[in-house]
Amino acid sequence: MKKLGIFCAALLALGFASCDDKSDLGVAQVNPQETVMSANGVTVEYGSALVADQLNLDTFDGGEIPVINLVSAQDLPEGAAVSFEMQLASKADYSDAVTLPVENGAVQKQAWDDFFRATLGRSPKAKDNYVRFAAYISYDGQYSRVGTADTWFAAKKMLVTPVRMDFVIEENYYLIGTINNWALNEAYPFKHTDADVYDDPNFTITVDITEEQAADGWWWKVAPASATASGQWDNVIGTVVNGDEALEGTIKQGKKDDEAQAGCIKEAGTYLMTINMEDMTYSFKKMEYLYTPGNSNNWSQAASQPLYYNADKKVYMGYAHLSGEFKFSSQADWNGTNYGSTGEDGTLSTDGGAGNLNAAQDGLYWLEVDTENLTYKAVLVTSLGAIGDMNSWGAQEALSPSADFLVWTGDITFTAADNAFKFRANDNWDINLGGSFSNLVWNGDNMVAPGVGTYTVTLDLRSIPYTCSAVAK
Repeated sequence: MKKLGIFCAALLALGFASCDDKSDLGVAQVNPQETVMSANGVTVEYGSALVADQLNLDTFDGGEIPVINLVSAQDLPEGAAVSFEMQLASKADYSDAVTLPVENGAVQKQAWDDFFRATLGRSPKAKDNYVRFAAYISYDGQYSRVGTADTWFAAKKMLVTPVRMDFVIEENYYLIGTINNWALNEAYPFKHTDADVYDDPNFTITVDITEEQAADGWWWKVAPASATASGQWDNVIGTVVNGDEALEGTIKQGKKDDEAQAGCIKEAGTYLMTINMEDMTYSFKKMEYLYTPGNSNNWSQAASQPLYYNADKKVYMGYAHLSGEFKFSSQADWNGTNYGSTGEDGTLSTDGGAGNLNAAQDGLYWLEVDTENLTYKAVLVTSLGAIGDMNSWGAQEALSPSADFLVWTGDITFTAADNAFKFRANDNWDINLGGSFSNLVWNGDNMVAPGVGTYTVTLDLRSIPYTCSAVAK
């Protein structure tokens, strides 16, 4: 009998699995068994990093994390050796597990941190990880699993802190400058999605700059919440060059006069300002709006949903909740151009005495308005959902609307951390949103999933910019 056959027969007699190539550990165990430290003659103990129930990856200066030690292995043929693989997951059922190779009882710190970031997001906060080990007997280049496919050693839950990033993002940022006469305690807050600020580092605010302000120069800086709370200017954020008039560029953080300088806008208008606190960049995008006052908002422009101007299509577009009569307005009051009905569907009149337009059904509408040619279209949204790699770009996965049809929510399962996806209305690509979680636009780029697993996804259409968030379940 060949020596491999003799070895396999001996292992089977001891209760080991059949001889085969080393496994990828692709089978997830639905009901994890209790921790096994000794089985089939193999006894293990935790490596020094896993002895406690908490692990800070940042405390390991080297590239290796000691996770498991072999205490003893009985009745093995001469020349046989024991090796391990570690399964690492964020869920107790190991349904999102990955396999990390174990060398000399250790796994690579970078591999563990990569899993944490891809699966649990980029937040520096500690989160639960689950580990367990498969043991193998190797002999003459062949491997055999100790026990069965369900035999796992040293399974446990760990509270893991990822490697510290080289930047800090605070939860809230505020605009200061001409808008509030440089008063730190009267700052204007930036908007942010419900996502962790490390997963989505973009913050936005809409500002109106008058002709008078533009003539004098509309000056700005950004204050983190720590600055507004302390009243100190040491960590305010501004441009590199004082008086920089560029609509996009780099920002830096530092003392009021020594490092962070003030930017200056000299053209009137409504702007969407975005800051990215990871890349340390800013941008001002000049916006043009139409408002949608009507029955659904008590004829209030301020309470209506604005439509934004798409320069490529040369139309105003966006979502609005409509119920019966409404109009389009060029200003957030009745002092601008107001667009009413000509009596023919799809056409507009600028006559101040023109009748109201009409939405036959209470609901959410996608609107496109051409103010040059005085035409419009209104499409009732009967469904809205997510579509992407997670469903093979097939039928969209439905979201459910709020009572006013402006916030849509649903549970979406992403199958991989790099799943691309978008939002689509009426199972049709004519109305789709993409871009970024903090700035969704019509026909924007694909977005990337927040991680592997099921997330409660919320799409917010109440104002510009449209945003979405994803919270792991």
